[in-house]
Amino acid sequence: MRAWRISLAAAGVLLGLYGVFRLLTNVGFVELLVLAAWLIGAVVIHDGILSPAVVAVGWFLARTVRPRARRYLQGFLVVGGLMTVIAVPLMLRKDTQPVSK
Repeated sequence: MRAWRISLAAAGVLLGLYGVFRLLTNVGFVELLVLAAWLIGAVVIHDGILSPAVVAVGWFLARTVRPRARRYLQGFLVVGGLMTVIAVPLMLRKDTQPVSK
């Protein structure tokens, strides 16, 4: 079992290094700066806005909703949040791509 984990970890590290190599050799400097800004913005939005909002909603639900109803409401909120994260960018980019044939 230990050898399996070590081989998976080594494969992950090698694939990560290959990805960094490809980024540095095939992507321009300006695009790398845009990518870095996007990644930093994603971390700030997740850790500064989304995580505290999820904790606050969870705290509120634990105090106001009965346990049996709470599990269904929490499931709805998780699925609804994931669907929103997937759907909103697609809706905002509607008609910005060429039509596929």
